[in-house]
Amino acid sequence: MTARLPPLLPVLPVLLLWAGPAWASDDGLLRPEGTDCDLNGGNPIAGTAGFDNARAALQTNQNTYSATSFAERNLFPAARRKDADEDGGTFAAQWSFTFNAAQVVSFDDGAKGNGNCPSNYRVQVRPLDMQAGNIGVTGHWGRWGLFYSSSITFGQQAYPNPFLRGMLWLGAAPMYAGSIVALAPISGGWTTQNGASALAMDWIGGGRYEGEHLHARLGYAGSRGLYVDVGEDVVGLSLSGVVRGGELGRFAQLKVGGQRMPLKKLIKPLGFTSLYLRDLSFGPPVVESVAAAAVAEGEGLDGLLGGVGRLRTYHFSQEDLGQYVDLDIAYATRPLSQLHLAAIGGHSADFRATRDGAVGTGFLAKAGVVNLPGQPILGVDGGSYFSGRLEGRGRNKAGNLGGGGAILFNDPELLALYPFATNVSSWSFSIEGSF
Repeated sequence: MTARLPPLLPVLPVLLLWAGPAWASDDGLLRPEGTDCDLNGGNPIAGTAGFDNARAALQTNQNTYSATSFAERNLFPAARRKDADEDGGTFAAQWSFTFNAAQVVSFDDGAKGNGNCPSNYRVQVRPLDMQAGNIGVTGHWGRWGLFYSSSITFGQQAYPNPFLRGMLWLGAAPMYAGSIVALAPISGGWTTQNGASALAMDWIGGGRYEGEHLHARLGYAGSRGLYVDVGEDVVGLSLSGVVRGGELGRFAQLKVGGQRMPLKKLIKPLGFTSLYLRDLSFGPPVVESVAAAAVAEGEGLDGLLGGVGRLRTYHFSQEDLGQYVDLDIAYATRPLSQLHLAAIGGHSADFRATRDGAVGTGFLAKAGVVNLPGQPILGVDGGSYFSGRLEGRGRNKAGNLGGGGAILFNDPELLALYPFATNVSSWSFSIEGSF
């Protein structure tokens, strides 16, 4: 007896050949209608809010802030050594992904002859994906050392094909951007833009001294600025900032006050307390003539910092309250006087780092509200937004290698980079180690 073929098997190749053109032009699982209206055929329409968002998000000042805050958060605390005779170093990297950060109106010119781009798809509102990355390293010999910290932000309109979109942002982009940002001093601090796609970077590098009670860090910013960080490490009082231009009296960013002051030495349940002022560039670029006029008329901090296009906030935070609770409160005086942030969080007992730099492990969950000023030019209405954060950390048994991840929603730090990226989620991954 001979086996008989199923009735459909001989015609299966014919069906597959017929299905190929059908998938290419009709709505289907693998190639939905409009797939060929891709990035190469889409032209963003200048003058729209989404287009301006894509260009305004990638400013040098914001990348400088990202590089300095990354160093102060991920490098310097972990690199501090109490033993003056100990040599070594620290490295760290962090990547944050924000999908659908903005919506860009685009026109497709016909997808260069591809058939799967019907006329009703030619004018599109397409999402903009953004990514921010940091790479840094320090080395020290006794109490003296060197440091390098870099930042890169880039974004482009998303591919309609979800597979290509995921491969670009989760694989190819970090790999290529990591190579570029590691060599940022060769390029300086710069930005480049092509339509709604853009890339910007900056870096700081210099020397540092970590004394038993005092620290001092002095460096150069690739975007032509002087980075300064000085403070004492008993109470935790410090000043850090970047000075730009020919005047040493102008700060492009400033952070001054008490950082993680150990009140738990007085009352153990209080944990660590921070009370500081932060001022940085915020929102769309400011016309130089307008900024110069504001400086000429400014007094006090306004004259010192420029007074235009700024986000000035006064922060109070209480970490490890009762060993498990964190509180964050910030009040803004520029560009509007209003409550900027109020959040409460809980974490595992070993999550927080100690003051001598040993990074903790465990998890954290935080929720609250962040208030943003309205920015019509960026298409931002302003108002109150829910803010949430879920984070986890781990380390190897030797304690010299660790990493973590976080899911963010309206995170205040990312909104300082992308003030228009409201009500979208972000993912962040980090790794750090010592040698």
